Amino acid sequence: SPNRQANLLYTRSLIATLPFLHGVEPQTDFDSQFEFWFKLLKVADKAPLFELEAFVDGLTKLTPFLNKSPHFERLLRRADEVLERRTSGFVVAEKCRDRAMALIEEGQILAGMAELHRVKVKWFTGDTLRASVLALLLLAAAYRRLGLLWAAKYYSLGAAFVALRAEDDDLLPLFTSALLEAAACCYDSGEWVAFSDLMPVILSAHFEFVDDPNNLEEHERLQGTIYHFFVARALSK
Repeated sequence: SPNRQANLLYTRSLIATLPFLHGVEPQTDFDSQFEFWFKLLKVADKAPLFELEAFVDGLTKLTPFLNKSPHFERLLRRADEVLERRTSGFVVAEKCRDRAMALIEEGQILAGMAELHRVKVKWFTGDTLRASVLALLLLAAAYRRLGLLWAAKYYSLGAAFVALRAEDDDLLPLFTSALLEAAACCYDSGEWVAFSDLMPVILSAHFEFVDDPNNLEEHERLQGTIYHFFVARALSK
């Protein structure tokens, strides 16, 4: 049956990595493992009892190690297609987000950003708008980390626009976070006037939308932004 076949193919893919399959000298044949994974995904559509989501989670954990393989990108896209047909685009977006975070934590920022760009599209619906805004903020932070400050500013202001126009009170604290990220981009690029112009809006949003706004110890990023505001004012004179 397809369910049995899928499970056997998964087991065979694990066996393919044993080091002494091809001789007395140890070697790992990842190409054979990819071959069995692709065969598995061909029958997964007809195997509803195969734990496909757990399989995709396993790929996520292996992403930092297998990402450089020429087959891995195609395998992920194929796995996402099958998982999306079985569940929904939201589940696939979660897996993309998890892969993105794993890649960024390993220093593979560009590969992680590619996954985040997929996330922001798949999550851009009314039901998952918060997750989409968070993906935009993660992209802004990643671009800023690469020194691409205009791109980072673009995504942070995009997140601010969506959070403010969504007519969802739960998203309004993210509006403040997005403005803080945009201000950081302005400061890093030496745009003192733009940074100073954002400061009143940031303070207004903070005290209107953020919980316990007077407890500055809980809002370290705002403290840092205020400090940089006075530095910018001093440098602009």
